[in-house]
Amino acid sequence: MALVYKDRVRQKASASGTGFVILSTPVASYIQFSNASLSNNSFPYAIVNDTQFEVGIGTYDSPISSGTTYGVLYRNTVL
Repeated sequence: MALVYKDRVRQKASASGTGFVILSTPVASYIQFSNASLSNNSFPYAIVNDTQFEVGIGTYDSPISSGTTYGVLYRNTVL
């Protein structure tokens, strides 16, 4: 597993607590996770809302493997 960097990958998401993040609607003019060629690789991520943020190293699981519509982001290392 390699550490990869991708530009302009962004989707809306929902999460509670410290578990995985369920990805949802793609954001216009950005690449969605399923099209970013991230499988079997780690990558830096940032989760941002109005008043909070989190950065870390994560992995992506496809919609088929995760049983979700857009896939799942796993927070492997929260920095």
